[in-house]
Amino acid sequence: MMRPTMVDVVKAGTFDPAAWTTAEEAANTRDFDQALAAIASQSDAYAAMLAGMSDADLRSEIWGGMDS
Repeated sequence: MMRPTMVDVVKAGTFDPAAWTTAEEAANTRDFDQALAAIASQSDAYAAMLAGMSDADLRSEIWGGMDS
């Protein structure tokens, strides 16, 4: 859930709470073996999701700085 969902957030530049909740709810229904299968199914997808991003894109700040 984290990897594809976080890549979508980074690429969009905004956080979509509804999409996050949907992904989280789906992840919460999986048992251990289903979670492993879901992770394994993402092995090729990660490279495809990041293919259009440059090194500069990957180095840029996502949230514009977080002051606490």
